[in-house]
Order: sequence, then structure tokens, then C-alpha cells
Amino acid sequence: GGARTTMLAPALKLGRQGEHRGAAERVKDMLDRARGQAPTGRLQAWRCELEEEPEPARPAAPASAEEEALARVREQVLTAKDFLRRATSAGLGALLRQGLGRTPGTGARESWHSCVCRMFSEAQLRKLAPKRVISQAAFDEAVKDNVETFEMEQAEAIDAAIKEFESQGVDLASIVTKDLTQPVDAHPAVLSLQALASSLESASSAAMLRSVRALLEHFVPPLASEVTAKILLQKDALVPTLGVLSSAWSGGCVVEDALERELRQESAALLSSLVSSHRQQRRLLAIPDRALVLSNLLHSHFPPEQGSWLDEMHRFQETSLSAVSLSAPFPAPDAFSEDAALLLQAAAAAATQCEDAKVHLVRSGAAGAAVAAVATVVEASPASPEASPEDWAATALARHAGMVQAACRLLVAVTSADDDSLPSSSAFAHARALGKDAVPALTRSLQVVPAGDASPLRVAVCSALKQLAANEELCKAVLEHGGVDPLMEMLASSCDARHPFGQTAALDPLSSVPALRRSSIALVRQLASADAVKAALLEQGVLDLIGQGLRRHAPLDARWAEHALGALANLLLRQPEASARAAQEGGALEEVVRCVDSLLDAACGGKQASAEEKTPASPQLTHAARIPHAVRQGCQTLRNAAARSPEARERLTAIGAERTLRRAARWAPDDATRDAARAALRDIGCDDYMRA
Repeated sequence: GGARTTMLAPALKLGRQGEHRGAAERVKDMLDRARGQAPTGRLQAWRCELEEEPEPARPAAPASAEEEALARVREQVLTAKDFLRRATSAGLGALLRQGLGRTPGTGARESWHSCVCRMFSEAQLRKLAPKRVISQAAFDEAVKDNVETFEMEQAEAIDAAIKEFESQGVDLASIVTKDLTQPVDAHPAVLSLQALASSLESASSAAMLRSVRALLEHFVPPLASEVTAKILLQKDALVPTLGVLSSAWSGGCVVEDALERELRQESAALLSSLVSSHRQQRRLLAIPDRALVLSNLLHSHFPPEQGSWLDEMHRFQETSLSAVSLSAPFPAPDAFSEDAALLLQAAAAAATQCEDAKVHLVRSGAAGAAVAAVATVVEASPASPEASPEDWAATALARHAGMVQAACRLLVAVTSADDDSLPSSSAFAHARALGKDAVPALTRSLQVVPAGDASPLRVAVCSALKQLAANEELCKAVLEHGGVDPLMEMLASSCDARHPFGQTAALDPLSSVPALRRSSIALVRQLASADAVKAALLEQGVLDLIGQGLRRHAPLDARWAEHALGALANLLLRQPEASARAAQEGGALEEVVRCVDSLLDAACGGKQASAEEKTPASPQLTHAARIPHAVRQGCQTLRNAAARSPEARERLTAIGAERTLRRAARWAPDDATRDAARAALRDIGCDDYMRA
């Protein structure tokens, strides 16, 4: 569009894709494309304001109706850009109220409201709205006032205080709302924390180890509880824990190696338990100075040498002043020690569902250290797919598989947009920054593992690659470094009923084969988004493999079926030849229709859960929860196959896909599934496709 009012619609849609930080650049690109539609001087003025540069002098021009319209568009574009910039750092509800109340002009105010309402639902807006925070003392005072003033019982006074604060929008997630039999300062966890702080002051490794172990007991049943987690949060237990960590790694205590190693491992386990116990603990660890402590500990194992994230890390370190002294360099212990795995696990736990922790752990270099950990181990491991079990066990990758798995978990954590308390995430930017160095190392690790192996190492690597292959360039990198061949082998070994590992999975529901089956098909789904990788997968017969897997596993595992059907939808998109091949008798499309029917039977209660459905490998509750997502992907697969292939349309009509799709449209629990079923009916050529 030009520089008229039609420019407003694409400008306001920028926030839909979660790329708020690149909104200004995209607006500037639209303004560049608008040259010829508006005076050059006016366009330059808009660009300067977007870039926050002084506007160059230009001759005054007489106002006209056209220029007034352009000025209004300019105001609306800048209003949308300002909203997108501030939405990531301010409470969205408060920002919306400010924008609706202060934005000048009716048009801009309506544009602001339209932008927000299109980006988020009412439930999301309520969830993103800022909440008030109170102290434990304020809550206790309210309870005491209820008891003294209104003569309530203690339990009734607590319930009344909770309802009153919640009605005022107060967040009580970190408040102890139970009636304690003793004061908070006398709680056993607080006493253990005080002992830990005292041992840190004495610089005694033996005392610190005893205190760390005593505090760890409060995270194990029967002592573990929500009250304990909240009390440790209020007492900021992270400060002495990080102090013990830095002391154990700094070499400041002259002790025997065995005692020092135990202290390192136990303190790293304590940090993992702390950040996993309460979501707010992760936000406290996300404070830049504290994140820098953990990153420097990881750098002691893996000094940063290369990577596109290094410049950002150096800037972060220059502007951060750590609360724990880090002036002396850490000694470099064995790069393949278990200590590094424990630190990586703690960092992964901290980054889970906490956007601030993700950002600071990437900026401080902790995620880069995880990439270095994988690269270091893989470089020391020769690739030999035909290696014997004895040769494989002797490789560095086999001996230090636990550390590589922990590094993969950290990479998955910082590249997952799982923090629903913020309107956007930096996960995509993190994947692009880390993927250039991580994808080659992870892909090569798949080649080092011998064929047929179904260990958790492969599961972790596939999960990390799935998150890091965030755009077409990174998907192609997996193909260029030889990742397709081991991926197809994993898919075959986990899906083929005749394969020995497939038989093992049927007998042992606790094996890692179901997890490998899900992670490998999820990686196929992600890589199939790139046309170059899609062609390579199709050449190696991925359609037949997925068809076999749908026949055997989809009725019992909706999570796997969702990824398998999503992979087929990507593979058949804009691929008429592949769609025609899938439409052959006994092909993948027949299995898709059969799979959707079986999922609908299970959802409608027409099929009782079998014994295998209730196994830990495929919990019945998770199976039922993923059925709508799997059905939607199945409808999308049928639509993509029929869109450009007459053979597929003919075959789908012959096998009764219309009946299945109309049934899915009637059953659909949400608009997205219903719309996918109706779109598939339309592309197959069914009459009255809007009728269920």
C-alpha cells in the first residue's frame, strides 16, 4: 500500500507476530515503499522521528487536504510504533488505559484500541494487566485486623483477607496464606538458611556443605511444601546460595578435592531446587548481577572464544556490577566434569517460564557457554555410525552425555516462548543468535551416535534442534551438515513395528523410545517448513514412514499424532506431486482420515481407553487434551493435499473424507479447528462447506 490511510492496517498488525523489537524497522520499510505517494521531505521527517534523529531542515510547504491526511496517518503509525515498543516493558492493561485516555484524536484512539484488541483476547489482557504486590507483614496485619475488629476465627479471617486482596487485583503468589503454628523466623528452612549464611562468612567448606545439605532436605518430601518455597523466596535465599557457588569455584577455600567437588555439586543442586520451587525465584535470579555470577561460573568451564553473541555478552558484563566479587578469574577445571552439567541444569531451570532470565542468561553468555559445551564434546568424538557398543561407550560424547543433555535443556529453555505473563518474547531472536554456532555442533552429534540408539541424548538433541531451527536458513543448515540421514533413521527406528527398538517400546512403556518418537517427528515438522529440506525428506520416503507411524501410534498418543499430522501438512504444502503420491491406495492420506476418525471416537467417548493408553509413556489425560490440536492438524493436512492436486481431491472424495471433516466441524471445541475443517471441505470441492 501507499502512504495513505491504508498504511495503518499493516502497521498495526506488526505486533501479531511477536516481533515488537523490529517494528520500527518494518515501519520504515513501508515508508520506503511509499515513495512517490507522498513528498520526499515528509517521508524523511517520518523516518527521522522513528530513528529518534533530529529532523533535517526542509522548506515549508502549504498545507493541503492530502498533506493533512498524510499527517493523520503519520500520527497513527507513530502511535502504533510507540505502543509496540513499550508493550514489552509495561503492564499491558495500564498501557492500554493510558493510551485510550491520553492519545490525541479520535482516529488515533480508535487505532490504539483496535491494535490491542486484535493482538490479545480479553482473557489475555486481564492476565497481562499489572498486579499490585504487598508484603507478608501487610497480609498478616489484615488478618489480625479481621480477628480483632470483626471477631473472626483465624481461618475465617485468612479467607476474608485473601478474597479482599484478590478483589483489589493483588498478587498473593509469594504470600504465605496459611496459619503457621510458629513464627516465620523460627521455621526450620529459615534456620537452615541462616546457618548457610554464617558458614559462608566463616569460609569453611565443611560447614557450607553441611548447611547446603540441610537446606536441600527442605525440597524433598515430606519437608517440601509450598509454604517452605514462599518463605525461602521472602528471605531471598538466592544470595547465600550464589555466594556458596562462587566460593566453591573460586578456590578460596583450601580443602581436599573430594570435599570441594561435593560442595560444588550440592550447591548447584540447591540452586536448581530453589529456582524450580517458585516462579518468582527465577525472576530474582534474572537480576543482571546474579545472572552474571552463573554465567561466569559456566565460563570457567568453557571460556568463550567465538560466537555471534560475544559482543552482546561483553557489553552486558561491562554494565553489570555483581553482588558477589568476581574480580579474580576462576580456575579452569576439567571441561567435561559433572559440575558443568549441574550448572547447566540450574541455568535451564532458571530460564523456564521466565522471560527476564532468558534474556539475561543469553546476554551474559550462559547460553553461549552451553553451545561451547556441546561443541567441545562433539569435536573430541569421532563420527562412526557403525561403531560397536564398546567403541561408542569410549567416546567423549557417550561419557559426557549428561552434560550435553543439560546444555540442550538450557538451549531449549532460552529459545522457548513459554512465559505467558508478557505480551512478547525474545525466543526467536535467541534462536537466530545461538543457532549459527549450535546447529552444526548438534547436527554432528546426531551423526556420532550409532544407528539404532534410543538414548535420552538423542531426545535432548532433537528437542534443541527443533527450537533452534527457527527460520529457513537454520533449517537448511541442518540439511547441509548431514542431519537428515540420522533423523530418518531415528524416525524409522522409533516408528517401525518390525524394528527391535519399536518392539521394546511396546513391551516397556518406560523406555525412552516414545520420547524419541515424539522429538524426532517434531523436528521433522519444524524442518519441513523449509522447501529445500522438505524436498530431501520426501526423497527419502518420509511420507511412508509417517503413514506407518499413524497406523500404529496415533490412536494411542495424540501428542505424537499432532506432530505427525503437522509434519504432513508442511510436507504437502505447495507440493502437488507429493500430494498425488500420498493419495495412492494405502498411502498417507488414508491414514490421515483414519487417524482423525479414531481421535474423534476417543474424544466423543466412543472408545474406551486401553491399558496402553494409561501407561506413563502416554498418559490418558494428556492424550485427551491434545486431541483438538491433532484433529486441527489433520484437517490442515487434507486441505493442503487437496489444494493443488486433482488426484488427492478425487481420492479423498472416494475414501469418505467429507464425512470425517463434517464430523470434525460439528465436534470442534474452538473456531480454529472448525475453520480448518471447513477450509478442507471447500478445497476438496464439497458443496455447502459451511454446513457441518
